[in-house]
Amino acid sequence: QSSQAVVIDGEPYWDGGFAGNPAIWPLVYGTNTDDVLLVQINPLVHEGIPTTAAEIADRVNEITFNASLVAEMRAIAFVQKLLGQKKLAPTHYKRLRLHRVADAEGLAPFDASSKLNTDPRLLQTLFNLGRNAGQRWLAEHGDAVGRQGTVDLEETFLKPRR
Repeated sequence: QSSQAVVIDGEPYWDGGFAGNPAIWPLVYGTNTDDVLLVQINPLVHEGIPTTAAEIADRVNEITFNASLVAEMRAIAFVQKLLGQKKLAPTHYKRLRLHRVADAEGLAPFDASSKLNTDPRLLQTLFNLGRNAGQRWLAEHGDAVGRQGTVDLEETFLKPRR
């Protein structure tokens, strides 16, 4: 299987998951908004211990793809903390309102091989899971957009995992 870039207004775009998660920094400082919505499709924590070669490979894939996201979230949390302590100039850094849509429980049954599976039934199942997660998020947090962030960076990305 191969994937091609899509060109919109002369700018190429492609799924960052083929090489790594796309960077969030350009969204933060390349736009006027202070709200950033993260849609997370890889769980940060996976219950159980992988025992087979396939399970270990899946877990390594999840850890690898989450590493850049976690690093970036830690950097964002650090900047937000320094802004709150007035140790950084708000003229150079943004106070963000970060939001996160995730359905780790719904996606748990799907291993890494599902990312390469183009079966229409699987794609429809994933679409429905994503739509449901988005609708739940909107019902619970939609009114916070433009007012306050809805993800606890400390709890979600900085807390040590076992």
